[in-house]
Amino acid sequence: MRELRNIADRFVLGILGNDDSIFQQSVPEEPLADQVRHFERALIEVELRKHRGNVGPICEALGLPKQTLYHKMQKYQLVAEEYK
Repeated sequence: MRELRNIADRFVLGILGNDDSIFQQSVPEEPLADQVRHFERALIEVELRKHRGNVGPICEALGLPKQTLYHKMQKYQLVAEEYK
């Protein structure tokens, strides 16, 4: 699970490649808050795909209560049924 999160981190930050050094890659020119939102959305999408939209295991994997996950899914316009 940690490896998946690390890959998602590097993907969202634009530093995914053969060389994982953050100092040799360019970082997107957008505010940190936007980068965090993109990362959070990407991480939820990864879990939706992995668990085929099944909210229970997603909550366990992300350590979130169902209500919080549903709120975040609504915020990012993610629909669990689209991943089944």
